[in-house]
Amino acid sequence: MNFIPASLRLLISKLLGCVLRDLFPNVQLVQGNSNQFGFYYDCLFSQPITEELLPLIEERLWQLCKNPPLIQEMHMMRENAVHFFQHHGQPFHAQLVENMEENIVELIRIADFYDLYSAQEVPDPAVIKALKMLSCDEKEIYHPSFGKVRVTRICGIAFLQRDEMKAFLKRWTSYKKKHHLELGKEMELFLPLDEASWIWLPRGESLRKAILAWCENGYAANGYQKIGMTGLLPVERFTFKPSFEKKIREQTWMIEKEEEEYILPSKQLSPAFFAASAFQTFPLRFFESETRFAGNASEKLEGLLKSRTCEMSQASLFCLTEQVLDELISSLQFIEKTVKVFGFEAQWYLYPKAEKNAAAKKQWPQAIAFLHEALKLCYLDYQVEETSSSWRGPRIEVKLVDLLNRQWKGPQLEFDLLSSESFALASQAKGQQITPWVIRWTALGSTERWIALLIEQNEGRLPFWLAPEQVRIFPVGEKVMEYAKKVQGLIKNQDLRVAIDKRQHPLAEKIYEATRQRVPYLVILGDKEERENRLTVRSFDDKTAKADIAIEDFLTYLRKENLFQQNVDDKER
Repeated sequence: MNFIPASLRLLISKLLGCVLRDLFPNVQLVQGNSNQFGFYYDCLFSQPITEELLPLIEERLWQLCKNPPLIQEMHMMRENAVHFFQHHGQPFHAQLVENMEENIVELIRIADFYDLYSAQEVPDPAVIKALKMLSCDEKEIYHPSFGKVRVTRICGIAFLQRDEMKAFLKRWTSYKKKHHLELGKEMELFLPLDEASWIWLPRGESLRKAILAWCENGYAANGYQKIGMTGLLPVERFTFKPSFEKKIREQTWMIEKEEEEYILPSKQLSPAFFAASAFQTFPLRFFESETRFAGNASEKLEGLLKSRTCEMSQASLFCLTEQVLDELISSLQFIEKTVKVFGFEAQWYLYPKAEKNAAAKKQWPQAIAFLHEALKLCYLDYQVEETSSSWRGPRIEVKLVDLLNRQWKGPQLEFDLLSSESFALASQAKGQQITPWVIRWTALGSTERWIALLIEQNEGRLPFWLAPEQVRIFPVGEKVMEYAKKVQGLIKNQDLRVAIDKRQHPLAEKIYEATRQRVPYLVILGDKEERENRLTVRSFDDKTAKADIAIEDFLTYLRKENLFQQNVDDKER
């Protein structure tokens, strides 16, 4: 299943705006754009809009795509564009234009409809063979001039082949039931506060810590040492060129206290650079697991998949030229292993393209050559992606594929040429000052996104070694409580996570709750089990089967099930 190009999705979003303007003359158009697989338009309507109207919108949009009117790009002076949109009763577009830095504004004209449009081409919408409006939801976004605005977001999707549409809609119907926010609430992993905030509940925190522990053990096995910091980075300690400083300020969160500026840790800036300045020999290997802050706009937030904060376990490597290749191979092998262990489908990409004002451009060719060679020596299939450029250095990205065939950023490895030239990192070798290569990488990417994709692809059924609670015991009556505690102790001695449900609730109700929470094994204990020193065990994957099993046999079975994690830990140590 292949999604249509982003440029075509963007154009169809503008066509959708045209349709909405014609159907609802009083509509206030806020913004239209493409998302990861389709397109949308955010609007303010004078009357409630429900999903019953989607077929009408779909039919009009389909006719517009199949018989497109005159479509052309336009350019207008910013001041003129502001007055133009105000005259046409579109204040949101007018304010967006007024806030732009560019003097020339790019527009698109569709018959007598006009919208903002910034793209290198205007594709032909008639090439699509199938189209479907998917949803009509209320969403709160932030507008730079109007503040928080509650809009109606109308979403759709289009394909070049009808069979691809059928395949997608089948997945879409299933996906809505498997969305991580729904599963997370069922499993009591986290509590959403709003679109950008949530609280990790004890079960979710256990899962998060187990995943981070896997990652940190892997870093340590590769010779990386953990560092930490107090949480704020003083701006005055950074000496970037003005063009880079502007980019960093756009991509980080800053606070001011007593006329001093501080940067909150982000993917862009790490305390590892300061730690490295305390040493003079290379390679230096550090890693940190900290909360990172990102400036994602409200309209792009999507639960744990795309948020404004994430827990990230990131490694930073400082090495000399003769050390680079071996270090890259070691890092890529661990990334590959991590992706396979967690069972993700993934695509590897190499991004070699430099922005016009990129850092240390003379070093780019050598850095790109290192990445190509390391990928080939690791026998990794990868694509060279020229559509996205970078200003820090060439990079490798591993995109994780979800149930809708969307690709999400996962592990990443990047040459940080900006930091190489901005920080005083040098080694005295043979009487010369040698500046090391700086490479930043992460085996997970965002831990929150990793968890969201993990629970979606498994419908909440986590690998046994990751389950927050691996066994739950249900004593039937107070008489067997001591026996239940004995069984709990024996299971705990195997380094497994086990709990007793002591509540005086009906057994069926308690089992239903444990099933919703995806507890792998449920142990039911009554007088018969205590008398015979045995257990009645029910597994989550086989809800109807009940096994009458001896305690030692069950412990042996659990040890084997958990053996994978034990082997992993031994290898990483």
